[in-house]
Amino acid sequence: MVVQELRRDRDSKRAVITIYEPREALVPDNIDVACTLGLQFFVRDGALHCQSYMRANDAFVGVVSDVFSFTGMQEVMARQLGLEVGGLTHSVGSYHLYLNDADRAERVLTEARGMTNPADAFPAMPEGDSWPQIHAVIDYMDGLHGCSSPSALARPEAMGLSDYWRDVATIFYLHRQHALSAAVDRKLLETLPHLYQTLLAQRWPDVFGLPGR
Repeated sequence: MVVQELRRDRDSKRAVITIYEPREALVPDNIDVACTLGLQFFVRDGALHCQSYMRANDAFVGVVSDVFSFTGMQEVMARQLGLEVGGLTHSVGSYHLYLNDADRAERVLTEARGMTNPADAFPAMPEGDSWPQIHAVIDYMDGLHGCSSPSALARPEAMGLSDYWRDVATIFYLHRQHALSAAVDRKLLETLPHLYQTLLAQRWPDVFGLPGR
């Protein structure tokens, strides 16, 4: 609906996805009340911008997945509309850090200082409508989850995907290899962009760590 609205009128102020529902707050013991109130999308100077509205946000754990999800949606929509990817403005009513995450948050901030590397820029999605490939990757992920032996895993390079979505499928493939206690396909791992290799090596250093890292 949002894509259709912006195709109809590039200046529209109605391109809004509403997520929070007032009835959620009527259940006192509901711990899953949506934190995201909604997302609004604007076209400005040939780019698609996103404004997120949050009633609350965990500043250490929650914000990572939220910003990743919102900008992912934004990029998919921008490619559909033939636009550049603009900025994300993240608005939060209560932005908080839980005490039991304070030490980990401090370690992350310390490690992050001076870590910027141009080689680690996040890959750009291909132009056009990515939804057919997104659905193919989701189906592929479901298929991997149903595999009980390494020999039954379908190879990601056989899917006929663009480089971007093949790399996403490859990450799922390698993760499933790891989950099945199989030897990780090092040659396949090394086909991934440097950023993905680095993230996997940091997440599972004993399994995905590459020589010299």
